[in-house]
Amino acid sequence: MLRLAPRSTATIAAVQWPALLTLAVGVLLATQEGGFHGDAWYPAALFLLALLALTLTVAPPTREHRTRPLTRTLIALAAFGLWTLSSALWADVPAAAWDGANRAVLYGIVLALVTLRRWPVTEYLAALAIVAGGICAIAIVVLAEGALRAEPAALFVGGRLSAPVGYANATASLWLIGLWPALTLACERRLHWAARSFALGGACLLLETSLLSVSRGAVASVAVSAVLLVAVTDARWKVACAIAAVGGAMTLAAGPLLAVSGAATSDELDRALASALAAIAWTSGLVVCVGAVALILGRRAALATAPDARLAWRVRADRTIALLGAVVVVLVLVAIGNPAQWASASWHDFKTSGYTAVEGGAGRLTGSLGSGRYDFYRVAVDEFLERPLTGIGYENFQVPYLVHRRTDEAPRYPHSLAFGILSQLGLVGSALFVAFLGQALAIVRRALASAREQRLPVAGALCGFTVWFAHGLVDWLWEFPALGILAFSLLGLAMRGCEASSAAELPCEQPRRRWLEGPRANRVVVRTRAVRGLAVIAALAAAASFATLGIAARLTHASIDGAARDPALALARLEQASRLDVLNAAPLVTHGIIARRLGRSQVAKRSFREALDREPRNWFASLELGMLSADTGRRDAALALLARAERLNPRQKLIGEARRRVRRGQAVDPATIEQALFEDQRERIRRVAP
Repeated sequence: MLRLAPRSTATIAAVQWPALLTLAVGVLLATQEGGFHGDAWYPAALFLLALLALTLTVAPPTREHRTRPLTRTLIALAAFGLWTLSSALWADVPAAAWDGANRAVLYGIVLALVTLRRWPVTEYLAALAIVAGGICAIAIVVLAEGALRAEPAALFVGGRLSAPVGYANATASLWLIGLWPALTLACERRLHWAARSFALGGACLLLETSLLSVSRGAVASVAVSAVLLVAVTDARWKVACAIAAVGGAMTLAAGPLLAVSGAATSDELDRALASALAAIAWTSGLVVCVGAVALILGRRAALATAPDARLAWRVRADRTIALLGAVVVVLVLVAIGNPAQWASASWHDFKTSGYTAVEGGAGRLTGSLGSGRYDFYRVAVDEFLERPLTGIGYENFQVPYLVHRRTDEAPRYPHSLAFGILSQLGLVGSALFVAFLGQALAIVRRALASAREQRLPVAGALCGFTVWFAHGLVDWLWEFPALGILAFSLLGLAMRGCEASSAAELPCEQPRRRWLEGPRANRVVVRTRAVRGLAVIAALAAAASFATLGIAARLTHASIDGAARDPALALARLEQASRLDVLNAAPLVTHGIIARRLGRSQVAKRSFREALDREPRNWFASLELGMLSADTGRRDAALALLARAERLNPRQKLIGEARRRVRRGQAVDPATIEQALFEDQRERIRRVAP
């Protein structure tokens, strides 16, 4: 029989705090542009790796906490990360594949930290509170900054809230990841009614703040998550009422919120933002008050109701929810008319209209489905058919897209996790990811089935992951480590389930059984030592990879920021970065640009040539080297390099213009070309976010 022993304070810290710290790291990283840049997320990855190693050394999980399905899930995710790293061998941009593999390893570390042990209900709710409370705090700070800042337009791109992540759709996903833990806490009967009412107000705050980003993908993902939460929890009526309260408040505030993205000038945006912030404040406060009254009255009614009557009421509530769901479906069908015609028209709109048909304000959510995604997905499918087994290399979408695109967009990622994995990692990578996800969801299903009265917290954690994953199927959210850390942490919570006990006790290590003696015991010892040795090697390799690329990223960004003040120091930093990140051409390209501006043409040429050695299909390095060759009188070499750049990026008109000028013997100013490219990029961003 399993023996139980009291937990000391040190044991509690060793068992629970590593996972809670992981959640806190995700929340803090969200304030650093979602951790998108390497100099932000690599230090966090190193910290989490060290935290995992320390936890496994000081307080490794016992046999009671280890399960074969969980082990298989972690092995599948590790194999997926190894395959992404292997794709650097055949990728056009091997540095991008290496960086992407590190991100996949980071998510594996997060999942391992959160699933080391089972979660008692008290610590489980604390974990959900960290996610919900931390993200609510970020939202309050961002909104306060918008109210107090002299130029709040800096927080927006095209009228859509992009702070703190820097990308409007990813910002909307951040708020929605925190929405479901907040709603779960609001429905959790173990908490005090005051805490529950404030959690409901926080959920309202997050949902309304997400509307400021006017993300179409976010709307679809939150609808999917809402249906899932109602379906898998046993507190359906309670959850449905909470969702209805938050959704009703958002409907009241929708006009002022959507008016922000429709503002045409900076002054209009300031006025619209002031109205939107006032709407968020009074509706969130209203939800807190209404929630408090409802919880107090509901508690009294529950105490005065017999158990049999409560059971009958629950059955009637489930039937009412099903009826309301059917009514919603009928209303949607009436609104869209003939479903076949609506689907055909929507598909045609998605394929052909592009961003030109997308409106601002409410029209963005209810109008055209146009974007560049159809063309992104078309190229992704073509690349998969070209190399179905291995794919083109992880995070290597931009190179083939520039060649085959039919739009003026130049995305680094295909704006879809599914199309990205399929085209970049082929059937092998897709099979590994599906194996991981299928095994993880099977574990979650068993956790929900066994949770009983603790099913609601598990369902809330699952919905936090689902809203990120569903949105990521039509966007590039995977590349924001802060969102990934939070999402995988919530997935780990859902996989581990929630135990009914208060966890005042912890299973002790079972004594070794007598049959584990002799030759069999020796084989077990050898196998254990081999596994530990491989784990140590893998940890050291991951640490070296994180540290190397993290330092290189920091040196590169520091050199860009300080190039105007001290160009010599910037060049020295870029040389160090190129020696550390041996596959990356970016430090060399930046080094060449700075050297050329200093008049050191030979140094610049050498940098661009080395960049092309690392990435032969780098069109920008070919353009820069071609313009330098023309400036030094090597006309034939310049024309060849410019023709190569044009083949790699045929829709970039500036390359063709530079090539024509060289052919006519006219001078080409690289600084003018670079400025024009920068303005072109800003114009594309403005068009994409109307």
